[in-house]
Amino acid sequence: AGEVLKLVLDDLSDLDRSENGRLPIELKAADPRELARSVVAAFRAAAHDKQLELFLDISPEMPPRVVIDPLRVRQVLFNLLANAVRYTVHGGVRVQVSAEAVAADRVRLSFVVADTGAGMSRAQLALVLGRDRICTDGAGRGLGLAISVKLARLMGGQLSAQSELGQGSVFPLTLDAAVAAARNAA
Repeated sequence: AGEVLKLVLDDLSDLDRSENGRLPIELKAADPRELARSVVAAFRAAAHDKQLELFLDISPEMPPRVVIDPLRVRQVLFNLLANAVRYTVHGGVRVQVSAEAVAADRVRLSFVVADTGAGMSRAQLALVLGRDRICTDGAGRGLGLAISVKLARLMGGQLSAQSELGQGSVFPLTLDAAVAAARNAA
């Protein structure tokens, strides 16, 4: 609960900074596998309480370290998983993490969050994913997704969605990243 509240407050702060062009992207070497594991672990209890299955699939081709903004990638994944667990009543949520080489030292990272939840209509998707300026109704619905779209763009990536009412949703986040040198064993 504390982590979710912190996320909401961070999202509101980031909303203000993104609207004013002051939201920094801080690139550094990070392990995308560990990042995904930590976000999924944060939702295990909530998924268990709802009797949902929660899966994490990580491609064996994933480099051990890439240059990304781990804080912002974590924030996007946290928003996607929060919605997936929140709006899924039965079935489960699956997170898939993969990398495809695009050059000798660059990969296209893909983080896909798929659920068997309520889904969204095309109009709802267009509203949430197509906002240039974010306005919220009283409940803040869609705020995390709209901020996640902005964060993906700021990182040079893309967050898209496929969804149908009653059929669940799939949210792929793609980012290009440099492969970082492996840590020295000491």
